[in-house]
Amino acid sequence: MTARRLFVDTSGWFSILVAKDPHHAETASVYADVLRSGGTLVTTSLILGELYTLLSVRLKNAAAFWSFKELLTASKRVHIAHVQPEHVERAFDLLSRRADQSYSFVHATSFVFIRSEDIQTALALDKHFVQEGFVVLPSFASMVHERP
Repeated sequence: MTARRLFVDTSGWFSILVAKDPHHAETASVYADVLRSGGTLVTTSLILGELYTLLSVRLKNAAAFWSFKELLTASKRVHIAHVQPEHVERAFDLLSRRADQSYSFVHATSFVFIRSEDIQTALALDKHFVQEGFVVLPSFASMVHERP
């Protein structure tokens, strides 16, 4: 794998962090490959906020989040960006144009942000990234974190 910038979605971080996740091995492997090849992992503060909530709800304990966030913040290979006001406006525009999709606000801001950063690939277990035309790693026939 060559060095590159990879956006990491909430579902990707969750799967990396939670060893019991069904796709932990695959997502952790992609994570390690990107770092080993000199790549950079890019995420947003909104994604981290959503990860905190997801860990609190699904695991009933977000304690793991704090040490993980410290590791991410200290890493020179992870870039945590803050969504800018223009990203927010463009995200609302995207949501209005994609009313037929079930995108969350965090999805929409992520799509706008990664396009503005010219990133084509996401570490995500979420079909919405594929629907928006991004390459998703790891590749799965079904996105396991989608709820009916």
